[in-house]
Amino acid sequence: MRGDLLDVVLLVAALLFGLSGYRQGFVVGVLSFVGFLGGGVLGARVAPQVAAISAFQGVPRTLVALVVVFAAATLGQVLATLVGGALRKRLTWRPARQVDALAGAAISVVSLLLVTWLVGRAVADSPYQTLSSQVQRSVVIAAVDSVVPDSGRRLFTSLRDLVDERGFPEVFQDLRRPDLTTVAPPDPALAASPVVTKVRPSVLKITGEARECGKRIEGSGFVYAPERVMTNAHVVAGVAEPMVEVGNRQLPGRVVVFGPGRDVAGLAGAGLSRPALAFNTQAAKSGAGAVVVGYPQDGPFRPNAARINREQPAVGKDIYGQRTVTRQIYALRGLVQQGNSGGPLIDLQGRV
Repeated sequence: MRGDLLDVVLLVAALLFGLSGYRQGFVVGVLSFVGFLGGGVLGARVAPQVAAISAFQGVPRTLVALVVVFAAATLGQVLATLVGGALRKRLTWRPARQVDALAGAAISVVSLLLVTWLVGRAVADSPYQTLSSQVQRSVVIAAVDSVVPDSGRRLFTSLRDLVDERGFPEVFQDLRRPDLTTVAPPDPALAASPVVTKVRPSVLKITGEARECGKRIEGSGFVYAPERVMTNAHVVAGVAEPMVEVGNRQLPGRVVVFGPGRDVAGLAGAGLSRPALAFNTQAAKSGAGAVVVGYPQDGPFRPNAARINREQPAVGKDIYGQRTVTRQIYALRGLVQQGNSGGPLIDLQGRV
């Protein structure tokens, strides 16, 4: 049995919630459940607006999101419990009260597990390694995750997007992550190698406005054919007029290929004369050196050395969090940040 600290805490909390639910009964419990879950959902909806308030600038969005969700859930539970208590006083038949107590214990535990799953799904891929690893190893959260329907997963997509500050779509559908092999740290000298200088003119920054969500987007891309730039689909999703930065110029781009499943998009840019990068059609070997190139954090061109861990299939959702897809991916040891999306991973010969 692979127990963990988080599972111990959850089991103790479930016991306490069960005892509390037994005392308060089903009528109070179900209303408390509705209030707790409803408050949590409402908190997930308003958390982006709360996090955007200037007073919270500098505070990690993960912390703001968790506080807002749990505060809203607790408030909803308190208000609903008051209503349920008034209704339960009218239940006087002893057998009915006993059934009410047992059902109350069950509904209280379920409410705890569902809200824990909500937050767990949101932080499983967060940049906070200690917290995310606890969630990924949790037997309790994994059990809940296995029975939650897709409609429930879609309901909480907005909270996951808020907590995941890296701006990447969800790659793995399950909370558990595949075990990786051990590889050496990347060779930092690769970031200054001649191949980086060679490919730099063909690696471009992509920007735009996603009007529906009111956000400025930025990412990377690379020239793969004459007047064509490849990037990730999530970089240009919802962007009516993506712009391709070429030196000091900005060229308008037009989306000509868009694959939300594989998360790939192609842009046409009239007048784009940069050389196309070549593709390496052979699978990379575990331990091979590589370089992540692009424009991380909406900054200047920056290469980061990386090392291939292994190639593996990843079952997850498309960029909209709706359709289940399977992608072939490389697990890397190296730094990949928001803004690197769409940029190439190049080998030691400068091939993608």
